[in-house]
Amino acid sequence: MKQESYDIYIGHALTRASDAFKERVTVFKAELAKRRIHWNILRFFGLGPSPKDGAIYTFDISQVKRAHLVVIICDEESLGAGQESGVALEGEIKVPVLFVAHRDWERTRMVTGPAEVYPNRVLFRRYKDMSEIEGFIEEAIAYFEAKLGMSLLDYKYRQLHSLDQVRILNPGFMQEAPIYAGTPDPKKVWDELAEIERKNPVLAGRLL
Repeated sequence: MKQESYDIYIGHALTRASDAFKERVTVFKAELAKRRIHWNILRFFGLGPSPKDGAIYTFDISQVKRAHLVVIICDEESLGAGQESGVALEGEIKVPVLFVAHRDWERTRMVTGPAEVYPNRVLFRRYKDMSEIEGFIEEAIAYFEAKLGMSLLDYKYRQLHSLDQVRILNPGFMQEAPIYAGTPDPKKVWDELAEIERKNPVLAGRLL
């Protein structure tokens, strides 16, 4: 049986996160990528030397929009991860979101609430050990596909196709609603950042 290839974006605290948390997440993501070779764990720009802030924002948001599933690890506070989940939930391209947190994490309703508002596109789960998140991702994919009545790949394709039709059939609309006109081209952003990495080898280890 063929396994679908999903693009999965895992967002979490970084700038103000503890070293211990960052280490746990780094290990988890690396092990996940090894075990689930059919899951493409999308990267985002890390800490340290980097291009302009606007390039970082554009790249990370383009990765969120590219994803079939966004996973937000909520254990430590992150304005960036909050923005990313907002883009996934409310943007022109909707992306299902799985929020996860340690069982001792103090609840915030801005994380637990979306599952009540968007039951077809949001799940919230608590874990004892971070390794459990892998099973939650598998559960989330099956859950969202059952709720949506189609694969997550088809869900993304249909949304992109609909936006393309809007652009083709209603060119004037794009100027009236500029939010639809500024969707970053992931390939272009990737090429720009690859060139930055080529010129600045120190960045080689900064893409997580």
